[in-house]
Amino acid sequence: MSNDNSSTRLLALLIEESLNGTISAEGKTRLNELLRNDPDALDYYIDSLQLHSALQDPKKLFEIQQPDEIGPDFDANLWQALAQQEASAQTLEIDEPAAKPSTAKHSPHKTVSTHKPKKREVSKLAAYTLALSTAAALLLIIGLFITESRTADQVATVTDTINAQWSENSIKPGHRLNTHQKNLTLRSGFAKIRFDNNAEVILEGPAEIAIITGDQVRLNLGKLYSVVPPEACGFTVSTGNAKIMDLGTEFGVEVASSGSVQLHVLEGKTVLVAGQGKNKTSEEITADNARMVDPTTGNIYRTPCSDRLFVRNIDSDHNLLWRGEDINLADIVAHNFTESTRTDNWSIDTRTGDLRHGSFIKDTEKNWQRFNYSSDGKYHPVTSNPFVDGVFAPNPAAGPVQISSTGQTFENCPPTNDKFFVGIYRMGWYDSFELPENVRSKPANALKINPNQGITFDLDAFRRIYKISENKDFTKFYGVYGLNDHKAPQYPDTISSIHVLVDGRIRFEKQDYNIGDKGVLIDVPLYPDDRFLTIIATDGSDDDIRFNTASIADPTLILAK
Repeated sequence: MSNDNSSTRLLALLIEESLNGTISAEGKTRLNELLRNDPDALDYYIDSLQLHSALQDPKKLFEIQQPDEIGPDFDANLWQALAQQEASAQTLEIDEPAAKPSTAKHSPHKTVSTHKPKKREVSKLAAYTLALSTAAALLLIIGLFITESRTADQVATVTDTINAQWSENSIKPGHRLNTHQKNLTLRSGFAKIRFDNNAEVILEGPAEIAIITGDQVRLNLGKLYSVVPPEACGFTVSTGNAKIMDLGTEFGVEVASSGSVQLHVLEGKTVLVAGQGKNKTSEEITADNARMVDPTTGNIYRTPCSDRLFVRNIDSDHNLLWRGEDINLADIVAHNFTESTRTDNWSIDTRTGDLRHGSFIKDTEKNWQRFNYSSDGKYHPVTSNPFVDGVFAPNPAAGPVQISSTGQTFENCPPTNDKFFVGIYRMGWYDSFELPENVRSKPANALKINPNQGITFDLDAFRRIYKISENKDFTKFYGVYGLNDHKAPQYPDTISSIHVLVDGRIRFEKQDYNIGDKGVLIDVPLYPDDRFLTIIATDGSDDDIRFNTASIADPTLILAK
């Protein structure tokens, strides 16, 4: 049998369910595979069956008639009664071996005893107790495979926190966690814990957990999100009335103050075991499904699966807090990566790639002639925002327009008047233009790009820092493009153009959009190999940069569901 602890735990759980009659069809298939492919697992299974049979009917360990005083349903509460009854129990006669004849010479004056061997009296109950003690010893031996040592071992590390307040102030990133130490209480904030087997959990306070083993954690209260790689398959989260064993998944568990448990499986599958004793049941839960466990009965109920209930990743280096939501690029430009920073409003200076506060944008809009610049023809990396590769002011008349840090260019960039007033920024949605009929909800915000400027986002940076899995990758870039029509009565001929490129190739383009027109839907497909997403606003064929700032309502990277 594999020495991998998680594999042994899975085998033990499946055997237990099989013996209790609660194993699912999927569990039977998995158990049969293990027994068919692993001789050691088969031996372990046979030993378990023998032990189970012996504990159900201890007579099978030793052929001893069970005393009438003892009923067939033996349990630990009978030990005291057994001791009290020992003195009056019936006896068994056990023959001792006859004494070997002595080879010593006997004195003719010394009498040698020749009596028959005396039979030793042993109570039936003592033999029965021996049988049960043997069964207990066997159980202990097998238990070495399915339970963990009580020694305190360092098995996990707190790797990151955001606004974390612990009951113990000594817990910081880098703090090692032991098995069998007292419960860890996260009063507020968020914490990431990585186990030595590479399983990772995110805690959202208030929460209380205990590290049981190197692949098992007990959640007493709060929310926990677990990401389990293949090498940590079998990682287990236990609660007061349930146990969730991973089979290669991402899943979230919430324990309410009432004791109710919710399990939401976002990827892969888990085995959920709930209830006590003979009422214990198990169920295999697959991706996009959720269950609730009743705190009183242990019954399992279906509940809608939520892909936003749990924090899936934190990154304090980038102030990132992510619940799996689609990614709004206006928020990214404004440097809003957590729930607590949604009101921040930073912009990007196209001349340098530096961040500027929102007040700078107001100045440029009020005094646009003062901030009227000519393109330098350069690509400026944005080092202060990990998701923005760079910015630029296109001027194809001066040469190829570079649009990424790897040297990609926009070969067919339309001509511009070489002028721009600086600013790529986020603003709230103020009914800037009429939305298409198929856009039913009001946008939350808009990405604003003044004409003759471009910005490139690094999709791989999103994948890496957000830890987006392959089967949840981006499917498209979505938004609605238009111009602020508040100025339409005064400047009815204002036009603008928008260009969306992926790795230097056009995937969407709208030329000479006229102010006052209905918004244009942007729906650009994205694929796993795509690296750079570039958005460029140009002045259009009228060569005028006044009042034609491009607005993209809810510019969003859509993830696979």
